Amino acid sequence: MGMPPPSFLWLRTVVEELELERNRLQEQILMLEERCQDLEEKAQLRTRVEFHQSESERLQNQLSLVRCQQSRDSEQHHNLITNLNEQLKEVSDKKDFLENSLVEKDKLLAETSAKLLQMDKLKESLETQKIINQDLTVKLLQTEENVSVLTWANTTM
Repeated sequence: MGMPPPSFLWLRTVVEELELERNRLQEQILMLEERCQDLEEKAQLRTRVEFHQSESERLQNQLSLVRCQQSRDSEQHHNLITNLNEQLKEVSDKKDFLENSLVEKDKLLAETSAKLLQMDKLKESLETQKIINQDLTVKLLQTEENVSVLTWANTTM
């Protein structure tokens, strides 16, 4: 066997070149597929990052709303406590006033009771004096009558 004919060599060279080209293209395809996969992963990552950023913004907004509500609630709570403290002070002041007033009324009542008791004793004393005066008046009248009778008896004798 000798040398193959030149057309065969040429064909073989073309086939080898085509195989080399095919190998090169396959490598490029593999690289492109890897690059596509990287791009897909990056796109998925970007989508997840965007989702998480969106979720983070939503949570930040919710947190802001909760903080605002908490601030309003705290202010309302403070106002309520202030109001209740003022009402408590008013009630305490009124209680003190009423207790003082009650003490004064009790004192006045005790004084009035003492005066009424004294007046009752004076009434009894006056009643006793009245009875004594009536008795003395009757005795005086009897004595005057006796003196008149004696005087008349002495004059007629």
